[in-house]
Amino acid sequence: MEYLVESEYDDEPLTPEDWAAIREGKEAIQRGEFVSLAELEKELGL
Repeated sequence: MEYLVESEYDDEPLTPEDWAAIREGKEAIQRGEFVSLAELEKELGL
C-alpha cells in the first residue's frame, strides 16, 4: 500500500487497448478464471 501512497498520479487517459484489457480481465473473473491469493501462495511455496 505504501507504493500507492507514494506513487505519482498518472493523468494520461486510458487507451482503447487499456480498456480492452480491463474488459477482458473482468470477463475472465466472471467466468471464474482466476487464482486466489491462497492458491498462488501454495503454488509458489510461500
